[in-house]
Amino acid sequence: MDNHYSSSNWSQLYKFRREISCDYPDPMKIQIVKRPQALLKSYIHNRRTVLEIGAGQRKLKDQLTQLYGEIQYKSFDIDQTNYHDYYDLEKIEGKFQLVCMFEVIEHLSIENAYRTLSRCHKLLESNGLMLITTPNIYYPPAFLRDITHITPWAYDELAGFGKLIGFEVIDIFRLYHDAWHRKIVRRFILHPVHKMLGIDYAKQIAVLFRKP
Repeated sequence: MDNHYSSSNWSQLYKFRREISCDYPDPMKIQIVKRPQALLKSYIHNRRTVLEIGAGQRKLKDQLTQLYGEIQYKSFDIDQTNYHDYYDLEKIEGKFQLVCMFEVIEHLSIENAYRTLSRCHKLLESNGLMLITTPNIYYPPAFLRDITHITPWAYDELAGFGKLIGFEVIDIFRLYHDAWHRKIVRRFILHPVHKMLGIDYAKQIAVLFRKP
């Protein structure tokens, strides 16, 4: 697989993006979950070899250990402030059943995102899963408030991008967690206003991919 994105990929990416838009025509109707951990609990069964991209303080290891017991966890990050197993994407070794990338892809250029996801695809075992979260562009402050954000990813763009690389899209989610009274107001009382304005209250989206 070529791990370089170029303008020649555009027509195929557009095709995949349109397919996703047909499957998920209304961004406000995409199902809501509280946190990525809820998806891990629902979907990630018996996948004990895990790679986290942009792992930060490696909190995912503790969360997965609480859910499943002993796991084989490896982390990658370019920031050497914290310990990580790898600081160079190309030096990651082995195969993994699960790859997670939480709030990372928006910090990458399109070319770097293509290279990173292509590398993750290669590192996954067959039938392995990849979970990516990113700010929801329909909730503008989630992306705009951080100067280090480079690329905004709409849900259809991200899912189509994964298909371009060779992933299958299992499902797409909106992530939203708030105090119960604000949740009721936003989800049930103000929903028509949000829909009319095209501005969501869910701050992140998540896409779950599978390697065939």
